[in-house]
Amino acid sequence: PLVTSFMRAMSTATQWLCAMNLFVQMRRAGTTRWDTPSMNAAIGAAAAGQAWKCALAILKDMTRSHATRPNVASFNGALTAAAVASKWKVAVSMLPAMRDHQLQPDAVSFNACIHALERALEWRHALL
Repeated sequence: PLVTSFMRAMSTATQWLCAMNLFVQMRRAGTTRWDTPSMNAAIGAAAAGQAWKCALAILKDMTRSHATRPNVASFNGALTAAAVASKWKVAVSMLPAMRDHQLQPDAVSFNACIHALERALEWRHALL
């Protein structure tokens, strides 16, 4: 939908805060039916702004919702946000969470975890 495209464009234009404001306002107003791609765009906007807590909150909302189910891209967006913030424990904990949702982590998932470990100078955990 148009909202998804707008949010993705705002994320790539480093206008992530504007995209997040739109997301919050529209969620509160209940004017848009949010699907998985729209929620993934919101996670991407949060990740672009290094707002890892926001990205995780959106993912958590998706895991509790019956209307929007997270997919691998949902988790990868949140993993990337955690990695950029050097939140390696958060990133690593998302791998089993993906499996709990019958999702298989992919190369992006593992690379994001390795990146988080590297940024936090905890690379030795990647060898285990």
